[in-house]
Amino acid sequence: MPGIFDCLTSRVADFIFCSPRVPRQWFNNLKATFESLNVKTIDPKKEIFNPQYHEAIHVVENEEVETNTIVDVVSIGFVLEDVVIKPAKVVITRKSNKNSESK
Repeated sequence: MPGIFDCLTSRVADFIFCSPRVPRQWFNNLKATFESLNVKTIDPKKEIFNPQYHEAIHVVENEEVETNTIVDVVSIGFVLEDVVIKPAKVVITRKSNKNSESK
């Protein structure tokens, strides 16, 4: 049953952390509980992709930023001490292939 528990826990946490409809007090209570248990969030926007902490769910072409830069966080992740409980789901970049095709 750990898969069901993990799914439920991550969905509840995503809802509370990401939904504008959640009362602020719920958010503060969950955050305080996580902090007391030494659980930290992974919110890696504009960082370089690290497969140990992030799960890339989409890749977009972008010439303005370095390849493998996280441009959007779809779902935050969680770390307990040094163990990833749930990786952050992210969108990363890559350079377009137009330059190599024209040669």
